[in-house]
Amino acid sequence: MKKLLVLFFVLSVILIPTAAMAGNLGVGVWGNWPVLRYNFPQGISGSLGLAYTSTGGTTTLPILVKVDYNLRQFGKVQEAVGVYYTTNGAATVTTTIGLTWGAEAALADNLTIGPDLVVVNSSTTAGVSTTRVLPSVSIKAALYL
Repeated sequence: MKKLLVLFFVLSVILIPTAAMAGNLGVGVWGNWPVLRYNFPQGISGSLGLAYTSTGGTTTLPILVKVDYNLRQFGKVQEAVGVYYTTNGAATVTTTIGLTWGAEAALADNLTIGPDLVVVNSSTTAGVSTTRVLPSVSIKAALYL
């Protein structure tokens, strides 16, 4: 896990100055996940979230990967659909994949915020799968560098 953190840090140091020049790289949140976000061409954005936790001598590194595709834009509000994948990095691995639909409003040139409705998700823990429809709403926000 330490190697993964070092790799993430090194890639961030290399990519941040290059991507930030274009104003496409941002830091923010998706639900309770801290994320590094990048806006790709053709209306696609990607988010990577890492959350290091250590409780009672047990260390985990949950990971979030999320991709959104922009649909319509109403003034300064951008509608998007997305897909996400999470894993908790624990000994009893829990993975979740889900579909989202949401919108973001540009509060400033480099600041966005909005709701993201999780339409459906499927979680697997120790071989047991659970599918839920409309399980949650997440707030997403980003400050672009």
